[in-house]
Parts: sequence; structure tokens; C-alpha cells
Amino acid sequence: MIAGATAHLAVSVVPLAAEVLAQAPADEDVSPGLLGFLVTFGVAMAVVLLILSFNRQMRRLNANERHARYEAAERAEAAEAAQAEAAQETAADGEVPTPDAATEGDPRAGASPVDGEPRDRP
Repeated sequence: MIAGATAHLAVSVVPLAAEVLAQAPADEDVSPGLLGFLVTFGVAMAVVLLILSFNRQMRRLNANERHARYEAAERAEAAEAAQAEAAQETAADGEVPTPDAATEGDPRAGASPVDGEPRDRP
């Protein structure tokens, strides 16, 4: 009984499917419409905004890096000048200079060049 019903259903569905497929519009007659355009436009705008944001972040990162390098160079130059001055003063006094003599009064002595945190000194 079930086999006969299945066969009857298959016989009636196959011509119906062929009829529906025959009535389908041609591929060149189908377009995505307004919804497809809006979705595509939205994705394109999101990509443009992401690219602009990425470029802004990269410029900011490069500027921060240049600024940090500049400050590190200034600190190194100041430390060298202070060390040279301390060496001249101790040479004039006849004392032997110590490595920490140049940075004795400097509050940034021993600070990391990047984040200003004190380093562990030996």
C-alpha cells in the first residue's frame, strides 16, 4: 500500500516540477533588486570606514614611536652630558668617577626609555 502511494506521489510530482521549472524566468531577467544593492553598498561603506580607521591608527602609532625615539635620544644625550660634566668635576677634584655620579640628582635615573618605569639596578 505504501509503495503504491509513493509511486503515485513520484509520478505526480515529477511533471509538476518540470512545469515549475519551465515557467521560471531566464537568468538575464533576474536581478538582485534594491535589497541586493543596499547590502552591497553597506558592505562597501563598512570596508571604506575600516580602511580609513586603520590608516589613522597607523599614523598615530608611527607618531608615538617617533616621539618615544626622540625622547630616548634626548635622555641619552642629557645623560652623556651629565656624565661628562661629572667626569670633569671629579677630575678637577682628583676623585675617581663612579658610574652613578652622573645621574645622582636626576629623578629619571634608572628609568626605562619607553614607559618611565624604574629598571632593576644591579
